Amino acid sequence: MRKTQGRWNLGLGWVPIGLLETTGRRTGRTYQTPLLYDAFDSYLYLVASSGGSPKHPTWYWNAKDRPVVFYRGGQVLRGHMEETDGQDYADAWNRFRAFNPGFDTYNERVDRHIPILRMKI
Repeated sequence: MRKTQGRWNLGLGWVPIGLLETTGRRTGRTYQTPLLYDAFDSYLYLVASSGGSPKHPTWYWNAKDRPVVFYRGGQVLRGHMEETDGQDYADAWNRFRAFNPGFDTYNERVDRHIPILRMKI
């Protein structure tokens, strides 16, 4: 991430990648997960697609229950994540699809709602 200044090439261009730090709900251990993110309208958005896995990623449950730290570029952001819904969810989903059309494939192959969380920045 340092070499690419927090961006990753998905084959469709460079997208922003940050590092989410969560605390385990059961273990109390600290976990770090690199994730695609979107910063829009004073919020940081994360999509819990887990690559189209049938289950929500572990970071999703930890981020919903406890404060998080997110590293992007040279910034350290701290706060609480909340789940999006309605028009906010639809708008965020469309922005993530613009980064990676593969999100449509993930959505088609799972029997779960793919959540999008946001944090005020």
